[in-house]
This record gives sequence, C-alpha cells and structure tokens, in this order.
Amino acid sequence: MELKFSKDNFDIEATVKEMLSKTNNIINITHKEDFDGIGSAAIIKHYFDIPDSNIMFGDYKNSTINAIFEKIKKLNLDKMTVVLTDLGLDEPLIPAYQSMISYLKDRNSTIIWLDHHNWGNETINKVAKICDFAVVGDNDQLCGAELTFKYLIEGRFDEDFGKKIAAFAHKTDFNLPNQESFLVDITKYITYSNYHSSNDSLIELVNFVSKSDFSNEKIKEIAEFYNKEESENIKELKSSIFDYRINESYKIAIGFGGNINSTRACSIISDLTNSDISIFVNIPLEKISLRGKGKLDCIKLANKMGGNGHFNAAGAPLTKDIKLSSKDEMKKQADKIAEMAKEVYP
Repeated sequence: MELKFSKDNFDIEATVKEMLSKTNNIINITHKEDFDGIGSAAIIKHYFDIPDSNIMFGDYKNSTINAIFEKIKKLNLDKMTVVLTDLGLDEPLIPAYQSMISYLKDRNSTIIWLDHHNWGNETINKVAKICDFAVVGDNDQLCGAELTFKYLIEGRFDEDFGKKIAAFAHKTDFNLPNQESFLVDITKYITYSNYHSSNDSLIELVNFVSKSDFSNEKIKEIAEFYNKEESENIKELKSSIFDYRINESYKIAIGFGGNINSTRACSIISDLTNSDISIFVNIPLEKISLRGKGKLDCIKLANKMGGNGHFNAAGAPLTKDIKLSSKDEMKKQADKIAEMAKEVYP
C-alpha cells in the first residue's frame, strides 16, 4: 500500500522549480541491482541533467550507505535536493540513514524518498517521517521509476520519455513476459556490472538510457560478457541446491552460487524443485534473494533474515561471517534458512 508523508508546508511544485535552477545540487541515490533503479536515475538525468558524480548507487549494506554518505560530504554542497529512488529500508540500516539525513538537514537540504518496497513501522517512524517528502510502502501497481515519474515529472515536462522508461521498468520489476531484447541485455549489463563492482559502468548505462540509446554496442558487449560467465555459474548453482518440505502443503528450495541474475537463478531453482519459494544465496554479493509463486509471503521469511521486499520477491543480507566455501557449509546454512521458514510458515 502506497504511504505518503510530507512535512508541513512542503511544496513539491516549488521544489521541482528549485531543482531545475540548481541542477548541480541534486543528488540521486538509487538502487544499483535492477533496471528500476537505473531507470529512475535515467529519468532524473534526462529531465534535470545532473552531474554524473551526483548519481550514487545503493543497496542494503551499511558499508554501501556509509560510502555514499562520505561521497556526499566530499561534494561539500549546501541546500541539496537528495532524491532516493527504488531503495527500501531494513531496520539495521536505520542509524546510517538517520546520520545522513541529520547531516543533510544541517545543510538546509531537502530529502525526497520514492520507493515501492514494504516498510515496517519503525522504518516509517524513524526515517520516512523525517524526510521532507516520502512515498513508501509495498506497491504492486507502481515501481520506483513509475513513482519517480509520477511525483517529479508528470504534468510538468514533456512526458513521453518518462512514461517510456517507467513502462520498461514496470515490465522488468514485475517480471512480466515478452520483454524487449534490449531490456534483457540491459538486465545482464546491470548484473555483470554489480558482480564486478563497476559503478562507472552503471553511470554509463544511466547515460545511455537517459538518451534512449538502448541498443548501444557497449550494452551488447557487456551482456555478452555476462553470457560467457553464466553457463558455468549455472552448473555450479545446479550442484548446490537443497529442498525442504516446511509443512504438509509447501516446500522451499535454496541454491548457492554467484554471477547469475537473481530472478534467473531463482527460476532455475524453482524449475528443478517445484518449490513454492525459491531462494538464491548469492555468495560474492553477500545477498539472499527470494521469489514466490503467490502462495507464501516472501516478506515474512525475508524479515526473519533481516531483509524486506514484496509478497513474491524479497531479499536479505547474507551475514559476512558465514563461510560458504564447501557443500557442507552450504547445507548447514540451508538448514538454518529452512528452520526459519518452518517458524514463519507453520
């Protein structure tokens, strides 16, 4: 459900006009792992032409948020407009965001948060409500790029570009069929860039998308790099899958691997096990992805593991001190996740 919070007397129209007059003071912090986050940044880049240095990529790790905070401080700007797009908030990250927001407020900055993931009461009260303007909450109608378009662009600019990117993001984020081939390549580009820690590549992609340059040769080149890695990584994934019946009606399956798009990996796990929730433990990215089939709420299990998300798609961080270099260690971790599942799905 979409939840909207706004400071008293906050004027979104006046804020957008201010953004247009001070584009160098706009900072966009966006989700780095899918086209929804990239599309949100491309919409902001297209309409406000913000500097590349002001586009920052976030995930669900304290270390990433702290690194972004350091980048913001190095910019040494006052009266910034900081727009966070397609980034949910898990409870362990609250202190990091509170520190950042406090710093921004001391510099007379405006904070806008546009997100479509589930937010708990604590994250709403401690973070969403201290932003100047926030639209958050599990939303099965609008993704992050669509919220970015709706609240910053619609009715103020030529809408064609924003509508197009928002529609593409909707397709990818809600995993709809018949996606254009360039969207498939872009998804591979994003996955490859994240696995190889290349924020510069993601900046380059934001620029391509902001100019509707969807068939750029660089996109095809990096998508092909991903393809070359994927086949071997899928073999490793298939050899590291464990499935569990968690009650009389449902079962889950857990696979371990890396360098595979999370939705693709979960689909492989599901196809091999016919599980109701498929879980991909992404070892190099220290991330756990969950995908459901509409029967069990993925958010419940993600919450148990310190994460969040949507009913059919959620995620959680992988604890850093967990070692997964052998099949025995993977099996022990899978057993722990299965026990959590039995608790939340009795």
